[in-house]
Amino acid sequence: MSEITQTGSTKKAGGARRGPSSAFDSDEASPVINVQVSSPGKGSRVLRVTGEIDMLTAPMLDSMLEGQLQSVPDVLVLDLHEVDFMSSAGLAFLVTAREQADAAGTALRLVATGDPVLRPLTVTGLATIFEIHPDLEAALAN
Repeated sequence: MSEITQTGSTKKAGGARRGPSSAFDSDEASPVINVQVSSPGKGSRVLRVTGEIDMLTAPMLDSMLEGQLQSVPDVLVLDLHEVDFMSSAGLAFLVTAREQADAAGTALRLVATGDPVLRPLTVTGLATIFEIHPDLEAALAN
């Protein structure tokens, strides 16, 4: 793979501690999502997402996706195997991503193996509209 061309992350503020003092645990924010973008071969881009896809992080993902589609890759892979939570906003992001990729003439492929991604896609019936692969190598094949 070539080196990472872009990274992005969003952080969520630490929560309040329950107890007599109600003091905050920490002023530091905890990572919610990390996205790494790479170009593993001619005509392909990979967005590797780690963390949570929800109403806070979906807009950042959408912005990164739009940026990658401007170069009109033949294949765009969303590697979601390290996503540990996906809300309805995440599902909406995936549907929009598919529409944007189709409009650009780019094949959109997902890498997903865990319940946090596969379960919502299956329960909603959206799994049938995506090309889902068990690993990055399979998604990049063809």
